[in-house]
Amino acid sequence: MFVQTAQQFDCDIRVTHGDREANARSILNVLTLGAEQGAEITIRAQGLDEFSMNPPAIPLAKQIIRAVTLEQAQRLALAALELDDPDAVQSLVWERVPAADLA
Repeated sequence: MFVQTAQQFDCDIRVTHGDREANARSILNVLTLGAEQGAEITIRAQGLDEFSMNPPAIPLAKQIIRAVTLEQAQRLALAALELDDPDAVQSLVWERVPAADLA
């Protein structure tokens, strides 16, 4: 059931148990972990279907998304990919998104 659910998402989902890691979209890979029912595992997802955010920040994120055109968003994304830390990305967004639209 877990693997079938993981296969529905367009992202890389990894499961870790001890020092072993497996692709959650492959039943054979998951079985190689040797994790028995009730074992502690870590699940990590990265990709288009994965987006984590503090719930109170969602309305502001929607405002930011609505405040820019597709072309502006593409330029912003390219600039953000050149940065190495989240604080720099946040500063870039605040610089490029019109402040009047976020009030």
